[in-house]
Amino acid sequence: MNMDRLRSDLADLAEEVAPVDLRDRTLRTSRRIGVQRTLASSAAALVMIGAATGTAFAFFPRGDVGPAPAATTPPAVVTPTPTPMPSVTVTEPVNLAPLTVSEIENGSLTLPDWGTDVCPTGTFRFAKGNHVYLPQPDSPMAFAILGEPVPVDVDGDGVNEMAAEIVCSPHAVTAQQVLVFKRAADGGVQTLGRVTSVRPPARGALPQELIQAVAAGDAGTVRVQWADQQPFSPADPQWRGYRWVDGQFKQVSGPTRFPTVDADVRAQAQPVELKLLNGAYVGELKVTVHNNGPMSAQSLGLRLTLPAGVTMANQRGGTVGECGFHDQGPPAVLLCGLATLAPNKSVTVTFTLSYAGPATNLTGSIAAETVQDTKNANDKVDFNIKVVR
Repeated sequence: MNMDRLRSDLADLAEEVAPVDLRDRTLRTSRRIGVQRTLASSAAALVMIGAATGTAFAFFPRGDVGPAPAATTPPAVVTPTPTPMPSVTVTEPVNLAPLTVSEIENGSLTLPDWGTDVCPTGTFRFAKGNHVYLPQPDSPMAFAILGEPVPVDVDGDGVNEMAAEIVCSPHAVTAQQVLVFKRAADGGVQTLGRVTSVRPPARGALPQELIQAVAAGDAGTVRVQWADQQPFSPADPQWRGYRWVDGQFKQVSGPTRFPTVDADVRAQAQPVELKLLNGAYVGELKVTVHNNGPMSAQSLGLRLTLPAGVTMANQRGGTVGECGFHDQGPPAVLLCGLATLAPNKSVTVTFTLSYAGPATNLTGSIAAETVQDTKNANDKVDFNIKVVR
């Protein structure tokens, strides 16, 4: 190869190329690369915004000379994500169905104070209307529901409550309560209130009146039947009405109590003269019993106390059967039964007495007695016995 010719050609070529061409080309290339990167970044950002706003964007490049002038695009509006509302739990409605007899007889019942330590208060589980709260195997049915619970709408809400008579009677103690039960908010049984009650009297005494029955009355009234427990009382049972007023039960009808039984029987005796007859002193004692009370005196009797040496030969008038010795003495005490005595009525009994001792003055006593008489302390009267020769 002609090396001189090669050198000459290369020199000619170098003179044709301007030094600025390389720099300008480099700058153009650098600008083109920067613009392409900017477009790429802008496109990626717009794709992301479009994805977020649901808007589609398209890019159309114009060869490698740079991007075409872009149309003015309004800024994308980003809608804020709404805050979700808290969920609401729907509560099932409470069972407001009326209570049933079975729910009372076999439910857990809360019992208020009984007025005696023998019968505790609290919540107790009943089964078939009975409950034993004492642990001994031979414990009596201390709590019991008497009769069948009675439905009655006492508070006027259109749903019947249940009235029930419950008795507590262990160890010869008698206590009674009439309670009204309602449907609780949780669907169970709740004690609404006490209608009325019988609390044990003093030790050894009997309640003056007892509850016999419970019934439903008009306008939400609870009717309670009471029986007089005073001995030999002639009073008929009483119905009394109770109504739910201002958060408690109040009596609204019927009597409030039974008349006090008071026969108030009194005995009077005339002086006795004993005269000698067939070797003994004999005479008659006349006793008059009067009923000053407002009602008939039943199970009426006489207690005759005779001084030493005096005996009773017989009696007539007013007695039921023969008089018998209560104590042989001395002094001898005889008991005599009398027929029922109406108010403001009297009865006379004549006793024949005999005496075999020396002549002297003696003293005996007589008393009229009945469990109805509240004034027995005034009934005993003395009588004089004069022995006449």
